[in-house]
Amino acid sequence: MVLTPTIVHSIRNLFMRYGVRSVTMDDISRELGISKKTLYKFISNKEELIKMTVQSFVEMEKSIVTEVVNEYPDALEQMLALELKIESTLQNLKPTVLYDLQKYYYKSWLLIKDDYLKYIEATIKRNLKKGIAQGCYRDNLNVDVLSKLYVSSSYAMIDDKHLFFEKYSKDKLFREFFYHHLYGVVSQTGRKKLDKKMAKISRK
Repeated sequence: MVLTPTIVHSIRNLFMRYGVRSVTMDDISRELGISKKTLYKFISNKEELIKMTVQSFVEMEKSIVTEVVNEYPDALEQMLALELKIESTLQNLKPTVLYDLQKYYYKSWLLIKDDYLKYIEATIKRNLKKGIAQGCYRDNLNVDVLSKLYVSSSYAMIDDKHLFFEKYSKDKLFREFFYHHLYGVVSQTGRKKLDKKMAKISRK
């Protein structure tokens, strides 16, 4: 037996359902249908397994985002496609899991904070620069500030400490935030293009 991507995916789903801290190695071995002794032949401890699981998640998500970026050379279309992907990912990052990682497994949390979120920040920054060059975004944007605001605002919406968000569904929150961002950065030319695309979306 090896810890294949399929097995790591099963373990990740277990963490997502019950939280990282509450899932034991006994739970994981039962989920995989093997003994705990067998599991320890392939992994030293739970912390190592969590790190491996988080790393797998980060690499998978980065790969998907890269595919979206490469598929849409047009900055506006690219951002509309990225919104769906980033929204889906952040909604699946449950606050309890993030809390457990930050408090009990900080090295694994850094993979989210310093790898995935930084990657999203860099992706948004490149998109802003591309949009400016293509004329669909305003040419006076501060891309460094806006890319950081995008990531920090996105993360705030999945953080339980922000209780003023609790009465809204996550999909509505992300969508309103995203359109606020996009309508704030488009140029007059980009606004006309965006309005046409939004009209098509609303009719679906």
